[in-house]
Amino acid sequence: MAAEPDQDVKHPGNASDRIPVILLTGFLGSGKTTFLNALMQHPNQPRTLILMNEFGEVPIDHDLVAFNRDDAVMETLTGCICCSIRSDLARTLVTAPARFARGGKTWFERVIIETTGLADPASLLKTLLDEPEVARRYHLTHVLTAVDSANGVATLARQFEAVRQVAIADVLLLTKTDLVDQTSMTQLLATLDQLNPSARRVVVEHGGVDAERFASLLEAIPTAATNPIGWLDADIVEPGEFDEAWTAVLMDDVDRYNAVQQQAAFTWFVNAQTHQRWLLAAGAAPPADLNLREDLRTRLGWGHVFALQVLTEAERRAVLRKAADARGVFLGDEVMDFMLSRFSRDLGSLMQLLARMDQYALANKRVLTVPLLRAMLDEG
Repeated sequence: MAAEPDQDVKHPGNASDRIPVILLTGFLGSGKTTFLNALMQHPNQPRTLILMNEFGEVPIDHDLVAFNRDDAVMETLTGCICCSIRSDLARTLVTAPARFARGGKTWFERVIIETTGLADPASLLKTLLDEPEVARRYHLTHVLTAVDSANGVATLARQFEAVRQVAIADVLLLTKTDLVDQTSMTQLLATLDQLNPSARRVVVEHGGVDAERFASLLEAIPTAATNPIGWLDADIVEPGEFDEAWTAVLMDDVDRYNAVQQQAAFTWFVNAQTHQRWLLAAGAAPPADLNLREDLRTRLGWGHVFALQVLTEAERRAVLRKAADARGVFLGDEVMDFMLSRFSRDLGSLMQLLARMDQYALANKRVLTVPLLRAMLDEG
């Protein structure tokens, strides 16, 4: 019997005691569930809680999973895991140690979350990392993204969600490689190099990997999500020394740095280069226009420089229209007005909404209209 959620079950607090979480994502048809089956059929698997995210009230992928039930327990979360049910995910993770307890101790030793094919994992990672009660019990170890080798290039060119899924991964699972020739595979690898050059690539054959590859696939990979990060902004009066344990250095509001902060930033920059750490900086102007000491200003301009700006109303609508056209969906002015006046206006949220609307329209075999959008919202 599982313990009740309010039962006294020990909750780990130290990093080494927290339960590891693997996020498994990938676009529609990329082979996520097939890989999950193969993963759980390998011997000596830790006891695993599997959370599967699916749209609609009737779980589909749930019926495709066929692993040893003695080694795993599964729950299905319906809806969009990246927006409408983020609170449900957090609640599930917080209460799971008690609900799946044996003898007052947490039964499972690992969590695997399989997202829907239309998910943008960034919001889900925010739940795992920023929710205090979740972060106290769990730590993210891997983001595995399945990439359909046969259709990957075309999908990445058309689907914003697929790009985000690849960009956020530390391991890319290359599926269906037997269906592509060398030229197509070279093109896919070049595309992946542009989107995520540091991610490890693992070829998945018929849904699984061989024993040797499997043994090393889930080795711990230190990431900025689970290790300390150096942070410096203009409000930190006395910056500390560079710490070699940092996996990345973040500098914010560099245009406002005083002399002391500029000296610290320069020292951190040099050490980050020496120890091969990521460094990201943000300011109100491009490096060439910053009123900083010359050695710091020039170094900030060594890497990629991007200008971020708020889209105008016309630009926002043009981006939405282009994304809808890429999906083969007609987005009328009335529907777009409804989207922009009733929902969050940032592009990430709007793209997630568009993907959900597209799937709902396909499932109901109807064109996108405001009444259809209202019906979708009423169904949750």
